[in-house]
Amino acid sequence: RGGVKVDREGDITVPGRKFLDIVKALPAGLPVTVELKADKVEVKCGRSRFTLSSLPASEYPTVEEINATQTLELGQAELKRLLEKCSFSMAHQDVRYYLNGLLLETDGKMVRTVATDGHRLALCELELAKPAGSGGAQQVIVPRKGVLELARLIGGEGDVLVQVGANHIRVQIGDIRFTSKLIDGRFPEYGRVIPANPKYVVRSGRDELRGALQRMAILSNEK
Repeated sequence: RGGVKVDREGDITVPGRKFLDIVKALPAGLPVTVELKADKVEVKCGRSRFTLSSLPASEYPTVEEINATQTLELGQAELKRLLEKCSFSMAHQDVRYYLNGLLLETDGKMVRTVATDGHRLALCELELAKPAGSGGAQQVIVPRKGVLELARLIGGEGDVLVQVGANHIRVQIGDIRFTSKLIDGRFPEYGRVIPANPKYVVRSGRDELRGALQRMAILSNEK
């Protein structure tokens, strides 16, 4: 905010994607002016002029309180690992809507993420270095879009604060606050498909197994 000069306070809405594309395309090093004129927003930079439609900020949906039942603190790299190790297994536009997201399970001492599309299942878990006490075990399903956007935002240094409510999840990343609705549904009992005492176990070097799978994947079907 230090480099922003405000002539007149106020709030308004603009088409987010269009506004972002405009700012990306503007010449570097030149000041950008954003001005509200009637019900339009004018963006100026050098010899460029853009006019965007707007709506009153009072009509913009907001979520102030999420009534968090669990508050977790963990590193950005740890959260990113939890998401990326499972997000590839999320379903996409499946009629079983509860599969179009990622299960986040916590009891305040550990966090587990699980995703499945009915063909494959991925699970990743982490013991929290800073336990949040026992708020009881809780399972929530974060929608696919929210998972992908959150994974894009994190990955730097420092910790993040994760608040889990009944209908929303909120993540505080520095000065960025990310809030997502949750999918209302019951995730499958994933533990039933994981062998508890497997009769056969294959052990292999990582690089050797990766190479074998990559060669076979050339002629394999996606599913």
